[in-house]
Amino acid sequence: MALLLLSNMKEIVREFEVSRRPCFFFDLDGTLIPFADDPTHVAVPAPTLSALRTLLVRGAGVAVISGRSMEDLSRLLPIGGLTLAADFGLRIWGPTLDYCHQDAEWSGADMEESMELLSHRLAAHPCSFVERKEHSFAVHYRRCRDDVRRQVLREVNEVISGFRGLRTLRGRLCVEVFPAIDWSKARAARLIEKSMSADLCLYCGDDYSDETAIRQLTGYLTVRVTKHPEHTRAGYYVTTPGAVIRFVEAISMKLPARSGSSSVQ
Repeated sequence: MALLLLSNMKEIVREFEVSRRPCFFFDLDGTLIPFADDPTHVAVPAPTLSALRTLLVRGAGVAVISGRSMEDLSRLLPIGGLTLAADFGLRIWGPTLDYCHQDAEWSGADMEESMELLSHRLAAHPCSFVERKEHSFAVHYRRCRDDVRRQVLREVNEVISGFRGLRTLRGRLCVEVFPAIDWSKARAARLIEKSMSADLCLYCGDDYSDETAIRQLTGYLTVRVTKHPEHTRAGYYVTTPGAVIRFVEAISMKLPARSGSSSVQ
């Protein structure tokens, strides 16, 4: 079973002290910031931004891999030197990488038609809403009752099953709809890792997509934000985003100074 992260800091610190180029990967919603009922009305607290800046100043690579759009990530995380991976990593921008998956362009008629169909069918459930992004769209149902959530999921599955060029990915109280291409948060993390020449990586996330990445990222230190550590394959766990930030603050103070740190603002 996963170990409580903050109770095992000595072991973690020991690994980072000998790393030449460590890299930290974080999800955003539910990991760096608390999960909110309305994803359009959130802000990243100043202490969280400060903690990420400190990691960068100490010479670590830092990436945020999220289902959010690049526009959202850039607005919420205005930190020089940070790598942002939007749409689950289909679009990546940072000091060592500028990447867009070659098949990630808005999937034409399929995406438009499916989003229009779902918007129409979900009008009966005003607790849900459809969010369009650069390379995907999301159906959010976090404000719905459990019985309505099940109905929303059925509607999404019925509609998307009629489009061979699309696939779905479960998030936390949302469903993401993508072009049907072979991609994942784990593959995005590997791409960023290579671009940074990282020799030690830590991945931290809270939802289904993060658990999938955790299971695929062999060789990484992995952390799941969860109150049920028996349900994760991560090596470590914390129970709240606040604990993630306490870890970041603690580990950044233990990192040895490294030359060539990122330009941080």
